[in-house]
Amino acid sequence: MKIDRCVCHEKSFAYLLKVAEDHDCASLESLQKHVTFGSTCGLCHIYIERTLKTKEVEFYQVLQAETPSPKHKH
Repeated sequence: MKIDRCVCHEKSFAYLLKVAEDHDCASLESLQKHVTFGSTCGLCHIYIERTLKTKEVEFYQVLQAETPSPKHKH
């Protein structure tokens, strides 16, 4: 399955990347100041964060937020 957009607001990651580049946005928060996305379910956040870092706009695997490693007790 191809994942390429914020489904709730029907904004493609390619479109969001273009807006980010046009406004020099490096974070989700700064991008949201220029375009509405990810405010309903938030499932697209991890993909958009990856898009901002790598310029990828299509994904074929489900991404999961990185969870911190458990702290080891010494």
